[in-house]
Amino acid sequence: MDSTSVTIRFHEELNDFLPRHQLQKDIAVTYQGRRTIKDLIESLGVPHVEIDRVQTHGVTVDLNYIVQDQDNIHVHPGFQFVTSPRFVVDDNVAKLCPLLRMLGFDTLYAQGATDASIATISKQEERTILTRDKGLLKRKEVHSGAYIRSTRPQEQLREVVVRLKLQDFFQPFTRCLSCNQALARLTEEEAQANRQIPSGVRTWTNEFFQCTGCHKVFWKGSHHESMEKLIRQILTSP
Repeated sequence: MDSTSVTIRFHEELNDFLPRHQLQKDIAVTYQGRRTIKDLIESLGVPHVEIDRVQTHGVTVDLNYIVQDQDNIHVHPGFQFVTSPRFVVDDNVAKLCPLLRMLGFDTLYAQGATDASIATISKQEERTILTRDKGLLKRKEVHSGAYIRSTRPQEQLREVVVRLKLQDFFQPFTRCLSCNQALARLTEEEAQANRQIPSGVRTWTNEFFQCTGCHKVFWKGSHHESMEKLIRQILTSP
């Protein structure tokens, strides 16, 4: 069987997936048999969902392209959403879930779910997977996804917003942090009749919002001020 020899270079943050000796270099690969460019890329450790554009000899090709002998391949990262994305997060980035909901993003927490189940959810509901599990992102049925580099929740949020260019889709404080459903503002009469609201709170605010799913009531207290500060910091991130 004839061998196929190619060179492949990964650009920008895709180098995060490579061992140190391969960073920012043309990587020589030789193998036997037929391989798609998706299979070749993922064999080197880079999930296909992190990729925006692949070029061989300057021509853009899709991930089903069959690699040819002596191909010179360049792989570029990137995300482009034309409408507000919907997310699904797994257990290893669970604390990112309420932070995304804080910004108004429809975010499902797949608590305890298997990789296969999460991939199916991604495909069927067209949700972008956020995870620190590289293997999950390599599943072919995944609709879209991103590997989260940071281990700290607030840094993870900033990373997602900046890398996925989400600033234009913010709708802060419109979604329940607990169950992900939309919030609705209570009328004065509804607020007066609601037993969840402490009488002392009514003395300094008349703005109350109730989840349309779990019916939890929210108001703008000190925690709200902290979240507003976090949002301002994210919006001013380079």
